[in-house]
Amino acid sequence: MLRRRDVAASPARRADEAWAVIVQLIADTLDRSAVIERADVLNSFTAAGTIGPRLVAARHLEKSPVVLVADPVHLSIYTVSGVEAISIEENLGPVPGGSCASTWTVHLPTPEPLNADITAALADSDHLTTETPPSAALKSTASAELLDLDALGRRLSQDRS
Repeated sequence: MLRRRDVAASPARRADEAWAVIVQLIADTLDRSAVIERADVLNSFTAAGTIGPRLVAARHLEKSPVVLVADPVHLSIYTVSGVEAISIEENLGPVPGGSCASTWTVHLPTPEPLNADITAALADSDHLTTETPPSAALKSTASAELLDLDALGRRLSQDRS
Protein backbone atom coordinates (compact mmCIF):
# COMPACT_ATOMS: atom_id res chain seq x y z
CA MET A 1 0.00 0.00 0.00
CA LEU A 2 1.59 3.21 -1.15
CA ARG A 3 0.89 6.03 1.27
CA ARG A 4 2.11 9.55 1.89
CA ARG A 5 1.92 11.59 5.06
CA ASP A 6 2.89 15.22 5.55
CA VAL A 7 4.00 16.41 8.99
CA ALA A 8 3.95 20.07 9.96
CA ALA A 9 7.36 21.43 10.94
CA SER A 10 8.43 25.02 11.63
CA PRO A 11 6.71 27.27 12.67
CA ALA A 12 3.97 24.85 13.78
CA ARG A 13 6.47 22.56 15.55
CA ARG A 14 10.11 22.65 16.52
CA ALA A 15 12.34 20.24 14.59
CA ASP A 16 12.61 17.79 17.49
CA GLU A 17 8.82 17.81 17.91
CA ALA A 18 8.24 17.14 14.20
CA TRP A 19 10.77 14.28 14.34
CA ALA A 20 8.95 12.83 17.37
CA VAL A 21 5.68 12.94 15.39
CA ILE A 22 7.34 11.04 12.52
CA VAL A 23 8.67 8.38 14.91
CA GLN A 24 5.25 8.04 16.60
CA LEU A 25 3.51 7.70 13.24
CA ILE A 26 5.83 4.83 12.31
CA ALA A 27 5.51 3.22 15.75
CA ASP A 28 1.71 3.56 15.70
CA THR A 29 1.56 1.95 12.25
CA LEU A 30 3.79 -0.99 13.19
CA ASP A 31 2.23 -1.40 16.63
CA ARG A 32 -0.76 -3.08 15.00
CA SER A 33 1.44 -6.01 13.93
CA ALA A 34 1.36 -9.14 16.06
CA VAL A 35 5.04 -9.70 15.28
CA ILE A 36 6.59 -6.25 15.67
CA GLU A 37 7.02 -4.82 19.17
CA ARG A 38 6.44 -1.10 19.64
CA ALA A 39 9.36 -0.91 22.09
CA ASP A 40 11.70 -2.36 19.44
CA VAL A 41 10.56 0.27 16.94
CA LEU A 42 11.09 3.11 19.41
CA ASN A 43 14.47 1.70 20.50
CA SER A 44 15.60 1.50 16.87
CA PHE A 45 15.04 5.23 16.51
CA THR A 46 17.45 6.10 19.31
CA ALA A 47 20.22 5.83 16.71
CA ALA A 48 18.57 8.66 14.77
CA GLY A 49 17.78 10.77 17.83
CA THR A 50 20.13 13.59 16.90
CA ILE A 51 20.08 13.33 13.12
CA GLY A 52 16.30 13.21 12.66
CA PRO A 53 15.72 16.73 14.01
CA ARG A 54 18.65 17.97 11.91
CA LEU A 55 16.98 16.59 8.77
CA VAL A 56 13.77 18.39 9.72
CA ALA A 57 15.44 21.68 10.70
CA ALA A 58 17.43 21.87 7.48
CA ARG A 59 14.21 21.18 5.53
CA HIS A 60 15.66 18.12 3.81
CA LEU A 61 12.49 16.09 4.49
CA GLU A 62 10.46 18.50 2.39
CA LYS A 63 12.01 17.05 -0.76
CA SER A 64 13.37 13.66 0.32
CA PRO A 65 11.09 11.62 2.57
CA VAL A 66 11.64 9.19 5.37
CA VAL A 67 10.29 5.94 3.90
CA LEU A 68 8.85 3.04 5.90
CA VAL A 69 8.81 -0.26 4.04
CA ALA A 70 6.90 -2.93 5.95
CA ASP A 71 5.13 -5.07 3.39
CA PRO A 72 2.34 -4.30 2.51
CA VAL A 73 3.00 -0.75 3.76
CA HIS A 74 5.16 1.64 1.73
CA LEU A 75 4.90 4.99 3.53
CA SER A 76 6.68 8.19 2.50
CA ILE A 77 6.77 10.86 5.22
CA TYR A 78 7.55 14.45 4.28
CA THR A 79 7.67 17.60 6.38
CA VAL A 80 6.02 20.88 5.50
CA SER A 81 7.38 24.23 6.70
CA GLY A 82 6.46 27.88 6.50
CA VAL A 83 2.91 29.12 5.94
CA GLU A 84 1.81 25.67 4.71
CA ALA A 85 2.81 24.16 8.08
CA ILE A 86 0.24 26.31 9.84
CA SER A 87 -2.64 25.44 7.54
CA ILE A 88 -1.90 21.78 6.73
CA GLU A 89 -4.46 19.15 7.65
CA GLU A 90 -2.33 16.32 8.96
CA ASN A 91 -3.36 12.69 8.96
CA LEU A 92 -1.28 11.21 11.74
CA GLY A 93 -3.33 8.09 12.34
CA PRO A 94 -1.77 4.65 11.88
CA VAL A 95 -1.39 3.68 8.24
CA PRO A 96 -3.60 0.75 7.15
CA GLY A 97 -1.72 -2.48 6.50
CA GLY A 98 0.60 -2.31 9.49
CA SER A 99 -1.16 -5.26 11.09
CA CYS A 100 0.08 -7.50 8.27
CA ALA A 101 3.71 -6.41 8.53
CA SER A 102 6.27 -8.87 9.85
CA THR A 103 9.49 -7.06 8.93
CA TRP A 104 10.26 -3.39 8.52
CA THR A 105 12.91 -0.97 7.38
CA VAL A 106 13.01 2.81 7.52
CA HIS A 107 15.02 4.51 4.81
CA LEU A 108 16.46 7.92 5.67
CA PRO A 109 17.76 10.37 3.08
CA THR A 110 21.45 11.29 3.25
CA PRO A 111 21.79 14.86 1.95
CA GLU A 112 25.05 16.72 2.09
CA PRO A 113 26.47 17.90 4.47
CA LEU A 114 24.76 15.41 6.82
CA ASN A 115 25.65 12.30 4.81
CA ALA A 116 28.61 11.18 6.95
CA ASP A 117 26.79 11.82 10.25
CA ILE A 118 23.69 9.92 9.17
CA THR A 119 25.67 7.00 7.77
CA ALA A 120 27.72 6.74 10.99
CA ALA A 121 24.66 6.98 13.24
CA LEU A 122 22.82 4.21 11.40
CA ALA A 123 25.79 1.90 10.82
CA ASP A 124 24.74 -0.62 13.49
CA SER A 125 20.98 -0.35 13.05
CA ASP A 126 18.99 -3.37 11.94
CA HIS A 127 15.96 -1.34 10.88
CA LEU A 128 17.18 2.12 9.89
CA THR A 129 19.16 2.47 6.69
CA THR A 130 20.60 4.98 4.28
CA GLU A 131 19.92 2.70 1.32
CA THR A 132 17.62 3.99 -1.37
CA PRO A 133 14.13 2.65 -0.69
CA PRO A 134 12.45 0.44 -3.25
CA SER A 135 10.57 2.74 -5.56
CA ALA A 136 6.82 3.00 -5.79
CA ALA A 137 7.16 2.03 -9.45
CA LEU A 138 8.52 -1.37 -8.45
CA LYS A 139 5.48 -2.02 -6.28
CA SER A 140 3.14 -0.88 -9.06
CA THR A 141 4.86 -3.17 -11.54
CA ALA A 142 4.49 -6.11 -9.19
CA SER A 143 0.78 -5.42 -8.87
CA ALA A 144 0.39 -5.07 -12.62
CA GLU A 145 1.92 -8.52 -13.08
CA LEU A 146 -0.98 -9.97 -11.12
CA LEU A 147 -3.38 -8.67 -13.74
CA ASP A 148 -3.39 -10.23 -17.20
CA LEU A 149 -3.80 -7.11 -19.31
CA ASP A 150 -4.13 -9.10 -22.54
CA ALA A 151 -7.01 -11.13 -21.10
CA LEU A 152 -8.66 -7.95 -19.87
CA GLY A 153 -8.33 -6.42 -23.34
CA ARG A 154 -9.89 -9.49 -24.95
CA ARG A 155 -12.74 -9.43 -22.46
CA LEU A 156 -13.43 -5.75 -23.14
CA SER A 157 -13.41 -6.43 -26.89
CA GLN A 158 -15.92 -9.25 -26.44
CA ASP A 159 -18.19 -7.04 -24.35
CA ARG A 160 -18.26 -4.36 -27.07
CA SER A 161 -19.25 -6.89 -29.75
